[in-house]
Amino acid sequence: MNIGLIAHNSKKTLIEDFCIAYKGILSKHDLYATGTTGRRIEDVTSLRVHKFLPGAIGGDKQFTEMIIRNAMDMVIFFYNPAMIEPADPDVGTVVQACDANNIPVATNIATAELLILGLGRVTLRIVILLITVEDAPPFVVVVGTPEVVVVIACRVVAPSLDNAVVGDDTTVHHCVDPLFIGIVLTLLVIVKSVETYILQTS
Repeated sequence: MNIGLIAHNSKKTLIEDFCIAYKGILSKHDLYATGTTGRRIEDVTSLRVHKFLPGAIGGDKQFTEMIIRNAMDMVIFFYNPAMIEPADPDVGTVVQACDANNIPVATNIATAELLILGLGRVTLRIVILLITVEDAPPFVVVVGTPEVVVVIACRVVAPSLDNAVVGDDTTVHHCVDPLFIGIVLTLLVIVKSVETYILQTS
């Protein structure tokens, strides 16, 4: 996703702090910024930023042209409504271009955080491993991260019955019920858990 970052001179420190805080999410996307803003973001975060010219010498126009081409997916524009310098990029032009092209734009830290946190949501990938062990109660182990969940379903069997004698109390435990696994996965999706669970079956 192409994310545009732009800030007035009085807000450049804010956008630096914002990029530091959300570096993990921003690093997964292509970043575009006007020259000075982009350089300052690179210096404090080591993120790779595609830089236009400085805003005062045409970078804001290059930035807006990318929006008009519908090549930008999101824009974060921090500006100070109480103190706009003559050389600062025109916030009205950028916001108007975003609205005309249906591109989400944030002009304050609260809205920017909502947009970035929305990007941070990931699709849950689920891996199921079926294993077999001897002479142990059946169980399901679920481990995961925000991106990947691994479900280990233990199919438990008794020791080999080849040498069992008549009257032996040895029994065969059955595979964990697939319906139980389905319930576990449903609960995971509902609670969006990233912890480790050990769920004992009866």
